[in-house]
Amino acid sequence: MNRLELIANNVFASNFNHTLHAYIDIAGGLVEGTLLGQIMYWFSPDKNGTIRAQIKKDGEYWIAKKRSDWWDEIRITDRQYDRAIKSLLDKNIIVIAKYKFCGLPTPHIRPNYEKIGELLDEYLCNINSKIDTKKSAQISAQNTTDVKTGITQSVKRELHKTQNGNYTKRNSHITEHTTENTTENNNICATETCAQAPQNIDEMFNKFWKAYPKRRDKKRAYKVFMKIKPNNELLQQMLDCIEREKKSLDWLKDNGQYIPYPSSWLNGERWNDEDITDTVTIIDNKPKAVPVVKNVALESLRSAAEKSTNTPALGDIGDMWGDDDDY
Repeated sequence: MNRLELIANNVFASNFNHTLHAYIDIAGGLVEGTLLGQIMYWFSPDKNGTIRAQIKKDGEYWIAKKRSDWWDEIRITDRQYDRAIKSLLDKNIIVIAKYKFCGLPTPHIRPNYEKIGELLDEYLCNINSKIDTKKSAQISAQNTTDVKTGITQSVKRELHKTQNGNYTKRNSHITEHTTENTTENNNICATETCAQAPQNIDEMFNKFWKAYPKRRDKKRAYKVFMKIKPNNELLQQMLDCIEREKKSLDWLKDNGQYIPYPSSWLNGERWNDEDITDTVTIIDNKPKAVPVVKNVALESLRSAAEKSTNTPALGDIGDMWGDDDDY
């Protein structure tokens, strides 16, 4: 305590008052809270356990004070007192009644303990809520700091200091690594948008299953799919291949009788097959194969054989060179 504080404390020790933050907050202002705090002081026990308010009317203790008394105690003006006492009365924090004091009708004041208790309980709940919110914010900020610190340290490990103390990049690994992480975290794939990309392996299998025209032996197909564990790009390659093969002659003839089971298709990695060229045209809802071009060399040989008597029969030539369908 410095010299000025010591002098002020000795001069005003007899009428020193202490206002709690809780009273200021529930009363709604500094002057109102200061007045409420001083009222509560008079209704608190002294060092002997005796309540300081000594006026008792209708079974309650009261205080009776003039405006000048409040100035002497807590340094509030008459106007400040009138405004503050009205605010406390409107909030039902105090009770005022008129009784005679020294032979004159005088306003008597006492606290409304029930209302003050309710306000203090609410105030305490708000304080606890703010503390919890503050702690949560601190934890969140700490977690963010930890993440940023970890990233910073990771980046610095990939850098080296030059002679002037600045950091320079060792190689392009950091940029590539950062790009890969950003791409992975944002679920970006080369063939699908984020909204369309499957989120897990089950969703990927369901997408494959719906696209495949012959849905047989799902359990076995699922097991094979799990062994492959395709990424989004490979899944899209599978789906594109299935769409192409749906238009092929082998998959359309005899009502799809020759379509392999999904498990066989997956085991054979059929998506790696060369593009199917024997596509068909649909006419009147019936597949019609595109005409196959005849082998010109074979036709010429057959024509020459028919003109010669020493050449084998046409049927023999056909057996020697194979059926047209093989070409």
